Amino acid sequence: MSKVCAESAGRLLAPVLKSLRTKLVLRSGFDSARELVLKKCLFAATVAFVITASASPFKDLPGSIPRAYEDQAASDLVYQGKLLIPDDARALYESGKIKDLSLIDPDGTSDLWSKLYPPQPNDPTFSWSSRISAPRQDDWKQLGLAPSGEVLEFVSQQFSPVGTLHLIAQKKQPNGAIRTYQLIFDLKGHNMLLRKELLRKIGYKVRPMENLRQVTLKFKGAFSKKEFLTQLDRATSELTSRWQEGSVSENSETATFRDLIVIDGANDREYNLARGDMDPKLIRGRRLLNALLIPFAMSDSPESLNLMSWGCGMIENNRILMPYESARAFSPSSEDARWISRLILRQSPQDWSEIARATGLPREAQLLITEKLKARRNCLISFFKFEDEFTEIPFNLKISDGPNLVNGELVKAERTWDGYARYMVGFDSESPLSGTELVSLFKSKSMTQAITSAVGEFNARILPRTDLGFKIFDHKLDVSAKQFANFIVTKKAKRLPVSVWKTPFFNTDLIFNREIVAGHYLGAENRVQLADTVGFAVDTGAFFLWDNLPTPMSASASIRVFYVKTYTRLKPVVSIKKSLSESLKDIIVPLVASHAASPLDKIIELEKQRNILSEEELTKKLTELLGEFKKIIGVGESLLISGSWGPELRLDIGRSMSEHVQAYARMQEKLVSFSRTQIFHPAENRIQIYMDPATANVFSFGVGLRNYIPVLELGYKSQIGIADTHYFDYDLNPDVGKTRPSLNPSKLSVRPSEEPVSSICLQSSAHLLFIMISGIPPLV
Repeated sequence: MSKVCAESAGRLLAPVLKSLRTKLVLRSGFDSARELVLKKCLFAATVAFVITASASPFKDLPGSIPRAYEDQAASDLVYQGKLLIPDDARALYESGKIKDLSLIDPDGTSDLWSKLYPPQPNDPTFSWSSRISAPRQDDWKQLGLAPSGEVLEFVSQQFSPVGTLHLIAQKKQPNGAIRTYQLIFDLKGHNMLLRKELLRKIGYKVRPMENLRQVTLKFKGAFSKKEFLTQLDRATSELTSRWQEGSVSENSETATFRDLIVIDGANDREYNLARGDMDPKLIRGRRLLNALLIPFAMSDSPESLNLMSWGCGMIENNRILMPYESARAFSPSSEDARWISRLILRQSPQDWSEIARATGLPREAQLLITEKLKARRNCLISFFKFEDEFTEIPFNLKISDGPNLVNGELVKAERTWDGYARYMVGFDSESPLSGTELVSLFKSKSMTQAITSAVGEFNARILPRTDLGFKIFDHKLDVSAKQFANFIVTKKAKRLPVSVWKTPFFNTDLIFNREIVAGHYLGAENRVQLADTVGFAVDTGAFFLWDNLPTPMSASASIRVFYVKTYTRLKPVVSIKKSLSESLKDIIVPLVASHAASPLDKIIELEKQRNILSEEELTKKLTELLGEFKKIIGVGESLLISGSWGPELRLDIGRSMSEHVQAYARMQEKLVSFSRTQIFHPAENRIQIYMDPATANVFSFGVGLRNYIPVLELGYKSQIGIADTHYFDYDLNPDVGKTRPSLNPSKLSVRPSEEPVSSICLQSSAHLLFIMISGIPPLV
């Protein structure tokens, strides 16, 4: 425990320890001194444990930034013209020669960043208002391209992050030279343009990058073009129609696309900061790169701009948490974060408008992004305690502009704008904090609780099951009766021999539930999901109890085999209120699942008749089967079939410490076989199937104390297992005259490595509820 934690624990526990003797005297008539001392010690240990456990949570959480100095200095700081090593920087700060390390700039001679303000931050006459802004760059002129109408030659694909596709294309210049570009298919690619402009505003150098509104790619032939369209579909898990302009002829060597990101050059992965990712090996403790977590998190947004938050983080235990998908690469100090936050806070309202305008998105989207960026900018003031240096910029939570931007939300039935692949509007028409939605949320939770209670009563009263607690109690009565009968006969209190009592047990449970899930779920971007689940669980086995052990000791064991099967339908809904109108009979998901499987089987069988049927007959049959399937599972809905089974062995040993307090040790060994199949209907004529079999071996061991309930427990847990994932993607366009349906699915199989995945953790827990049970008064 650190010095601060030790002092805090001492101050907190002092009243308890000081009053211990008094409490013993007052309660000596009711409890034994031994039991009361034990209770007090348990209470003190629990409080100390809680203090220790909460001393520094989130310290190594990705996106966690300290608010105070933590003996950490960057490796690229320049002071009085000299590059400081971290030890020198710390020494200057701790000696008082440098008052604030966040005012020291990193090396500005690199190709990544340069000073955009007078270089005298310690000069009393220094004024941030005299900062020189970076001149606006004309990226189109530097790229040598027009925003639309360009024809580029396809060269090759590049390595692409999940959900995107990157390629190399080239263009022949008038002088005969070949110029190379990178083109990126990314539904969130406009985030890179926003990030580019923000970084340039604070002095970072980012190579030319823009949004190609329309571009035609020329391939080597029709086959190469078809292969590329297939790869685009697989890599992005989206329909090519999101990017593709117009119809494509089978024999054509070209295809026209919209809304792509173009970057100058063929290789910029290491230091193109606008990409938003970073190899931690490149950072090497440099402030210039470590501090980028702040602008990266500020410029991040989901595909739906309505779901872009108005804040950029939270404060927890004197640390700032800024969630970002690549946050694990960064570990900025408080001074690093304060340094770059000052640069960001210097941006004027006009600057934020220009940053939003650089995204190339429609006017309404730019206006909404501008207000959200200003709100995020204001968060930095409280995060880093800049109230004396900066003032907040006003922003409008309820900004409106025309019919498509109303009360701070984009409103458009078709979710996107002409010429854009990005769905800037999700199915999220009403705020989740509105009065009607909160009332509907209360109703939905009440309905869920009512269903849960009813199912619980049904399981307890109707379904066959073994009341193991009653059988154990009844057996202990029998043992006590035998001991008493033996005493009556022999007139001696004779201990009976140790024996093992066993009894079989059998349990069945019905699983039946409807739950309203708010927020992202299984990749869906809607605010509200309706999850209907039905299933069953059975387990059977034997329970063993050791009788007539020495008085303070007890031991029991059990071995069982379990099986759980659940069917879930996940349906996106516009609002919580509308989800309440869904019929309760839809919870019977197995019936829906069996109906959905029938047209799927028939669709797959069509592949065998592909060479027999004409295009007209194939189109007719496929259209009918798709229509049948869509009636059962709508666009955006999922069916999940999950199952698990396996054996479990459990052993418990206890020793009574007093009347109510018991020390115990437990061991559990469980082998579980999992299976999960998901049928997802992401688009009108597309079906995706995921199959995830897995096997896991779970071993746990723990020791602890209980006072009616567990009070303190220390344990060890090991999980070892293997998993196997199969992904099938069916493109079922019934218009075979334009695009023949791909009845053979694209398949991605992720096989387990030779070494099974293993995780071992030491876990501990403490419970304070025992205070009420044991009668110990809480601290005031």
